[in-house]
Amino acid sequence: MTSDCAACPVRRDSFCQTVPARDLKAHSKKRSFVEFKPRQTVMVEGEPATSLFIVTCGIVKLLRSLPDGRTQIVGFRQAGEYFGLGERDTYTTSAEAISGTRLCRFSRPDVAAMRRALPQLKKYMNRESLRQLTAAQDQVLLLGQMTAREKVANFLMVYGYRAPGDTARPQRLAKLPMSRSEIADFLGLTVETVSRMLAALANEEIIAIGQKTHSVHVLNPVALAGAARPGVAIARHAG
Repeated sequence: MTSDCAACPVRRDSFCQTVPARDLKAHSKKRSFVEFKPRQTVMVEGEPATSLFIVTCGIVKLLRSLPDGRTQIVGFRQAGEYFGLGERDTYTTSAEAISGTRLCRFSRPDVAAMRRALPQLKKYMNRESLRQLTAAQDQVLLLGQMTAREKVANFLMVYGYRAPGDTARPQRLAKLPMSRSEIADFLGLTVETVSRMLAALANEEIIAIGQKTHSVHVLNPVALAGAARPGVAIARHAG
């Protein structure tokens, strides 16, 4: 993994895009790299919120817990997206690596200092906070009003396209390392229903499902958008 922020493959897709090129060397000294194996815990809900994380490779799921110990997946983070710090002094979600994952980590004091020094970073993070609020509202609609077909189609509208920074593939390919049970948990469906909806979309040649990998090719994005209506596409920043 490169230690040069200027050469980082997700810089233009993360809040680091707001850092001027002349400041990247100093910026790189404020972050550290951390790696997680699949199913390793990154942070725990309720613990002191000491760090902000940017995904540079892999995917992370965010979870909220109920008083009886049950958990609910409330969002995913992919390359270029960040999570961790919010308005509270404790983490509001837990985070777990789904695949082998590499993260950039910034301390809470350093993030606060960067927000003061870089007005454009503050604006960026404020926009992301509003996006997350909208995503939470969309998630309520998703779980309460959409049909199973609309839910799965909306999920693929978000995750069924090339990852941030990936310009090499002409096809719309999504690598989905999350399990069917994780997709079902997020969408409020059963595993069987998710599998049935994916199979139906594949039979209609809207998508093609990889046989040996967790991947989906979006063959007909217009038809996929039609399957997602009348719902609104869920936001990647849900949670």
